[in-house]
Amino acid sequence: MKRLFILILLLVACGGTAAPAMQPGEGPGGASSLAFIREGDLTVLPLPMGQARRLTTGGGASQPRWSPSGAWLSYCGGGQAHIISADGGEARPVGACPASWAPRDDTLLSGGDDGTLRLTTAGTWQERTLPGQLPALWNADGSAIAFVYTPDAPGAAWPPAVSLRRVSRDGSDLRTLYSPPTDPPMGLVPAAWVGDHVLLWEQPAFAASILADGTALQVVPASGGPARVLSPAMLARPDFLAPAPDGRSLILVEGEGRDLWRNKRLSRIDLHSGQRTTLTKDGTVALWPAWSPDGVRIAYVAAPEPGPPASNASELLAQRRIWVMDADGSRPRFLSNNPAYRDERPRWTRDGRWLVFPRVDSQGRASLWASDGAGDEPRLLMSDLQQPTVTPLDSPADTAWDAVFDVR
Repeated sequence: MKRLFILILLLVACGGTAAPAMQPGEGPGGASSLAFIREGDLTVLPLPMGQARRLTTGGGASQPRWSPSGAWLSYCGGGQAHIISADGGEARPVGACPASWAPRDDTLLSGGDDGTLRLTTAGTWQERTLPGQLPALWNADGSAIAFVYTPDAPGAAWPPAVSLRRVSRDGSDLRTLYSPPTDPPMGLVPAAWVGDHVLLWEQPAFAASILADGTALQVVPASGGPARVLSPAMLARPDFLAPAPDGRSLILVEGEGRDLWRNKRLSRIDLHSGQRTTLTKDGTVALWPAWSPDGVRIAYVAAPEPGPPASNASELLAQRRIWVMDADGSRPRFLSNNPAYRDERPRWTRDGRWLVFPRVDSQGRASLWASDGAGDEPRLLMSDLQQPTVTPLDSPADTAWDAVFDVR
């Protein structure tokens, strides 16, 4: 049986056809599936050991995203969002990237022409144009969208004013939720819509370097009102935010500085009271928090903090491991301690059955693995995940993993 298991894995990784039949509740439209980009093309794999199937050809695909039903996928190609059936077929181009699915139905939000937003419902292909700009955020039930309005200012050093706005899905009730001070000039970047709060990052003087080095995370009531600071300094990265399933709290990666191998910690913040709890200990660098769907466990990546004198960054990065803790921060434990790999960005499947994460070896070869999150030995899903942004095990450079894979 063990030899058969290994043989099937090798066949799947190489594109073979001897994979076992899809089990009930697995695969596209079912409970657990993986979508990933390999050699520039969108590929799907039922978890844990289905048959990998390439859906696109010609390369250039990125940012795969499952629709809520699992019947459709979106991806970005040439700056344009596309929708394709999880069973394969012809991809349908829609609006501009980045695109995002409504939380509860198979409607994709993308960019329209002339600073508008476009809604496309997969299957019926009904479309609607809304006022708004990318990037944009859905609320929890998909009834409204938030965005930052930045007016054109030809010849000016920066726009005269920006504002956080919301619009109902049917195009009605367009209103301003918050406008930052204009002296000094202040940009805004949408971060997340969690419960009845909209999160955004400050961008003083519209400087991209400030976002790269760390800026304040603010929260604004979804009904409108003044902003308050949730975190004084964090990197402006959506994958460093993990809203709790109940929408009442948020786990984030705090700490300024663009280096991901130092000064990064996990904190939990109650969005109503503002109460803050630090979840990771001194001496630990923690990244990429991910709640289990039942809200019981939190997965994340951790490695040692450099000490005085500063340790070699490559040695610290090579010690990145997947850890899991209870929701209150207790009982932190790592899933596997394999020195041959650097572990990265964990993602739970929507049923909570699998925790999927990339690994990078010393030769820069990336692979995807899965664990039950409870201590079983991780199993290989896909080897040789070829992506130009993947860096070797000991490199301090970052990898945009959300452009590479998605799970459902």
